[in-house]
Amino acid sequence: MHTRPSFTGLAALIALSGLAALLACAPAESYSRLSGVDADGLGGEDGITGAGGIVAATGGVGGTLGSGGLPGSGGLAVGGGGRGGASAAGGKGGTPTASGGTAVGGGGSGIGGKPASGGGAAAGGKGGAMVAASGGVTASGGVTASGGAGGKAAGGATSSGGQGGSASGGAAGGPSQLILSVDFVGGMSAVGAGGATTFPAMAPSEVAGFKPASHWNSAAGPKGTLSTLVYSSGSTATGASLTWDAPIASGSTGLWGIGYADAPGDVRMMNGCLNPSWTAAPSSAVNLVTVSGLPAAVSAGFDVYVYVLGGIPDGETRSYEYTINSITIDVTQTGPTPTTTTTPYPYQLAPSGGAGNYIVFKNVTGTAFYLKVKPAGSGTLRSPVNGFQIVWPSGS
Repeated sequence: MHTRPSFTGLAALIALSGLAALLACAPAESYSRLSGVDADGLGGEDGITGAGGIVAATGGVGGTLGSGGLPGSGGLAVGGGGRGGASAAGGKGGTPTASGGTAVGGGGSGIGGKPASGGGAAAGGKGGAMVAASGGVTASGGVTASGGAGGKAAGGATSSGGQGGSASGGAAGGPSQLILSVDFVGGMSAVGAGGATTFPAMAPSEVAGFKPASHWNSAAGPKGTLSTLVYSSGSTATGASLTWDAPIASGSTGLWGIGYADAPGDVRMMNGCLNPSWTAAPSSAVNLVTVSGLPAAVSAGFDVYVYVLGGIPDGETRSYEYTINSITIDVTQTGPTPTTTTTPYPYQLAPSGGAGNYIVFKNVTGTAFYLKVKPAGSGTLRSPVNGFQIVWPSGS
């Protein structure tokens, strides 16, 4: 006759784990003990696995001369495999799950069964399957199963131990989002003595944009090239480059400033801008910005946020036209442009033909794109661009 050891809280834990039915009494000859409750989670009767604990669950012990324990149900981290019965193969490791974007390790292996007297060793349990969570963390591999001990045969010969199985490691996940940000440093165009005023570049730690990001790439002057660009993480956007060229009317520097008192972050990014100007309305848009060499993964689909605030005098209305690929967005702004602002910065999305200080081109594809600009209307002919952000994947 077999008896069960008692312990405090078992009934409550069984009810919570949903295993009350599985842990009902089996015939006396099919089990030898109940697993205790410890840091590994709730164990089961012989021949039945325990449910996954908060960290890892240990499977139940296999029945005498029976098959291996059933697989342990994976907990929030790792499920343990069942221990094999005498001369039986060990149970398969539990299948892990991914929770909250964190990669979870593979299920623990089953332990090889204890061989019967004179019998060969049982095979080791198979390692648990792997699941790699998104978010860039690599899932760890399942634990290798231990081989069963060799049984001693009559006459003294010893059989070899069973071979343990192993689980392969999970595949590494990629980053959930990439942001590449460019600030056109700008400067205050001045007429007469003193010349133009240049503005300070953003420090890598400064955060700005409707999509808040650090590591803005500073593009100074009315034209130039940046052959090395970095993402907001600080890592290099290998192969990507930027070229910009503001059409310059006679007497204009091609740059401007809103007139904010200098401050880091959003104010500094929005204060300066490219300010391409024309003396007569152009017949077609011109390439202001060219981005090329984007990685293949990004090229499948990304959004481009373009910041378009101009410095406009009181009583004047200006219209601008911006194009990427076949999509054109018109923006209309009326002065005076405020020279003071609030925190957080008042970003306003401009619908096509409406007012605002930024626009979005959605689901742009390809390893390169051009931002084309053109003044619209019959007023002062300008098309300001304070900066832009490439955000992958589209819609993130």
